[in-house]
Amino acid sequence: MGEAEFVSLFRLDFDDVSMIADFRRRAPELSPYLATLRGLRVMKFEGTTEVLFSFLCSANNHIARIGVMVQRLAVRGQRLEGEFFAFPSCETIAEVAEQELRSEGFGYRGATIPKVASGVAGVGVVQCKEMGYEAIRQQLMAFPGVGPKLADCVALFGFHHLQAVPLDTHLWSVMQREYFPEWREKALTDRRYQVAADFFRDRFGFFAGWAQQILFYDQLLNWRSRKPDKVPVGGSGL
Repeated sequence: MGEAEFVSLFRLDFDDVSMIADFRRRAPELSPYLATLRGLRVMKFEGTTEVLFSFLCSANNHIARIGVMVQRLAVRGQRLEGEFFAFPSCETIAEVAEQELRSEGFGYRGATIPKVASGVAGVGVVQCKEMGYEAIRQQLMAFPGVGPKLADCVALFGFHHLQAVPLDTHLWSVMQREYFPEWREKALTDRRYQVAADFFRDRFGFFAGWAQQILFYDQLLNWRSRKPDKVPVGGSGL
């Protein structure tokens, strides 16, 4: 990887200082998170296909198993050197038989992964990259096995739409604690997902996905120490 690719991957050419200052103005309640997680980046991956299928492997899964599954897809691509491979194209993945993937431990994903690959190949990744956030999100959710959260993950990390706000159990806990106390102990329905994500975009603007990453990572690090009786800092009024 050259210097230019490294700078792009970690968005080192991006003025995050001004963005963080804007976050503080928009949401003072974020100050404790911003103070302890300085330098956290939203990585800008160029391998859109790899991002998509990595997240498809992530559903109802854990890191170690996700890594194994992604590697088993990767070896179907062109060998670069040693044990490294270029991630295969959607066309290549679409040709893999469901039973072959199931035999390699993909489970029910053995059925959805080739179907998604076929769908994306039909649309064309280049065309998808030209879509706006809402359009690419709807396009992704039209594929089997892709729900709102997975679509937002791919939109954020694969298609670089920084207004995408993926909501999983970690961020949902933060949302309930900080903004939606009336939804505490309630499930993350599709309606609540949309309301919470839109609220986050209204509060943090175009860089809502970056603010999401800060809160997500803090919760990932500290969820065990969070007290359930903590008084929420903010209120949504919803």
